[in-house]
Amino acid sequence: MALGSSAAELDIMPLYTSELCWSGAAMSGNTASWTEGWGGIVFNLDNKDYSEYNYIVMDFEQPTPAKFKLEAYYSDESNASSNCEADATSTRIVLRLDNNKKDEITKIALLSAKPGSANITKAVLVDELDIDPVLFEGSTAVPDMKKVYFKLGAEKFLGLTKGQTLTIHFTTGTLQQYASVDIYSNNTKLKCQDGRTNVKKDGQFALTTTVTSTVINDDNDIASLQSYGLQLKGRNVTITKVTLTDGGTSPETPEKPDTPNIPGDGVLWSGSTSTGSWKNDITVDAPKFSAIKAGDKIAIYLNVDSGKDYGNIELDDQKYAKLDTDGSSADLDSYGCIQADVTKVTYEIGAADVALLKSNGLRIKGANITVTKVELIGGQGVETPAENTIWTGSTSTGSWKNDITVDAPKFSAIKAGDKIAIYLNVDSGKDYGNIELDDQKYAKLDTDGSSADLDSYGCIQPDVTKVTYEIGADDAALLKSNGLRIKGENITVTKVELIGGQGVETPTENTIWTGSVDTGNWKNDVTVDAPKFSNVKGGDILKILLNVNAGNDYGNIELDDQTYVKLETDRTSANLDSYGCIQPDVTELTYVITNNDAASLKANGLRVKGANIIVTGIQLSSGDPLPDNPDTPTPGIESEIWSGNVNCGQWVQSVKVAADKFENAREGDRFKINLTINAGKGKGIVKVQSGDMVDLTVNGKGTNMDSAGNFKRGAKDAVYEINVTDLEKLKAHGLVISGFAVTVTKVSLITVDQSGIEDISTDSNDMPVEYYNLNGMRVDNPANGIFIRRQGNKVSKIYIR
Repeated sequence: MALGSSAAELDIMPLYTSELCWSGAAMSGNTASWTEGWGGIVFNLDNKDYSEYNYIVMDFEQPTPAKFKLEAYYSDESNASSNCEADATSTRIVLRLDNNKKDEITKIALLSAKPGSANITKAVLVDELDIDPVLFEGSTAVPDMKKVYFKLGAEKFLGLTKGQTLTIHFTTGTLQQYASVDIYSNNTKLKCQDGRTNVKKDGQFALTTTVTSTVINDDNDIASLQSYGLQLKGRNVTITKVTLTDGGTSPETPEKPDTPNIPGDGVLWSGSTSTGSWKNDITVDAPKFSAIKAGDKIAIYLNVDSGKDYGNIELDDQKYAKLDTDGSSADLDSYGCIQADVTKVTYEIGAADVALLKSNGLRIKGANITVTKVELIGGQGVETPAENTIWTGSTSTGSWKNDITVDAPKFSAIKAGDKIAIYLNVDSGKDYGNIELDDQKYAKLDTDGSSADLDSYGCIQPDVTKVTYEIGADDAALLKSNGLRIKGENITVTKVELIGGQGVETPTENTIWTGSVDTGNWKNDVTVDAPKFSNVKGGDILKILLNVNAGNDYGNIELDDQTYVKLETDRTSANLDSYGCIQPDVTELTYVITNNDAASLKANGLRVKGANIIVTGIQLSSGDPLPDNPDTPTPGIESEIWSGNVNCGQWVQSVKVAADKFENAREGDRFKINLTINAGKGKGIVKVQSGDMVDLTVNGKGTNMDSAGNFKRGAKDAVYEINVTDLEKLKAHGLVISGFAVTVTKVSLITVDQSGIEDISTDSNDMPVEYYNLNGMRVDNPANGIFIRRQGNKVSKIYIR
């Protein structure tokens, strides 16, 4: 028995509730199925007290077809605060309940990373688990450290207690002169790694070694193993058995690898490894670099393979982060290649590379070369000053749960032009991480989202271990006053550094952003956060300073808010050509902000997207206000025409509002849908149709939606304006509302206050007259609707037939 349950046990299979499932997840009998990745099969525990139980256990008839996830929701949480994962081919998944919350469990959800099905043989709450001391027995080869080749799930460690001994049995191969087995969890090396038995001074194992043990005493190690499981990273070994036992003799204290085993000649590694075509890497582990300092040099001895005109080389740390010094050797040719007569390449190491090598070691990748020796040569450099590190530790943010703070005194000397570097790792099993920089009063910094190390969506890819931000004058003032707060999702932060820059002058009053961002081909965006637009109004002028990239015939630009909703003023600049493109001689674009744009910028900030341009500045200046600023909706009377509580699920259930509810509706009136987005989904969608199931023309165009018709995060309602076409349909057939992942609670009709609206057929006044629609956009030939009429200082609403 690998893992069993005993004592009190409660079957939760009868608590399956189809109405609460999401994203194509459902269960028929004991068969769970998913039509989409990360759909949720839900067991409704109805906020009851389950404090006598400690674990959720689910068993499967066959190995799972994909990674599975088990989540527990407590009280009124919209996101699960307890969860665990089981890799594909698992036959069991186990989740430890939160001791402080298990008296009010709302629901349990089972998720699959991919579409598929599984037969559940058991789904229970239990109070105790029986765990077999043999966690693994078999044969898993771990030839190198390119991937996590060996992993045990968190369920194996749910009964782990402080003081237990982890023992790893292995055999060694003949690929190298040594073997290595390193102990990780969630891609972070555990403290118990330092207590391994039978290691050499350099932290490796002799080829005659077959076992190593360590005592697990660190609370963080225990928490990580119980949340994420065990990872064994190694080289030249095959894992044959892993056990977890009580008592026994504590492992012997290994010889500390604090002082690297470096011969007097500085040789870190010797051998003969042919890289092939980027196939075989040479690695030198971190202990070898414990005394390295900025200014030291690394010399790599090699030969270009016979018959090849040249070779290639790349220097990374062992987490595949490229070193800054890569490509800098004077021994490389002008293309960064190794000519056939070169037998040694030398690189100087900077402060940033020192930190990476000390933490993660060296990885040498290449094509068409054979490496024979790696040497460390002492230089005249000095250690990076300690004072530029303003925080160290290891904090997992969870899902926006745990923040890292650095207090204001650390920023007493900060100035515009300085940089903040944040060292981190994306959590194991996650496709990306997220990060946000605020001051400690939760005001977002201007530099947030500006790091070139983020991808085009502002996320952190798994291979990124450091993100760097340049600090402007406003941010410097905030940090001096309030300190720094780092928020995030799916990342573990290990260090924060402050790097002195050359300093810059405070931008002029109407400059809201300066820098130099090459957009590439719609790859890198420039963002300006909402506080910069706190006083913006319709009619203000937005100016973008830019250059078209050399060698390109033209550039492209798009103006959105930061939720990717296109601004109405986009493409209206007179400096664009007839195709909406930027000619190479254009260096600035000017836009008039509409009333709706002003509302979007105040709420969501600005995003400038582009192709083949470099953006260098953004300016905001005051302009003549547009009439009838629609920041405040047209006055109206709201009347409830339907109420209830309908969970639309996946387009399954709908709300129907009878035609007679629209009997007195007029063009220009609005209908409003109050709703909530269902837990477990980041977005929701609503479809509005007439009773004969024909889409209304306003479908997908309600408030609080993005350009794709999906609700923005936190949306609680949607308002739609009724036009002539939709009015006829609603009066004849009524309204039908369906949706995805939303629950509709109320529908209201908002009748526009017609007082002050002049009903005319034509305008015979000879004085100059301007017309605008209700969004503040100028209209040359108004017809069929309500418009804003401005003549001199007189502004009024009119209805034109």
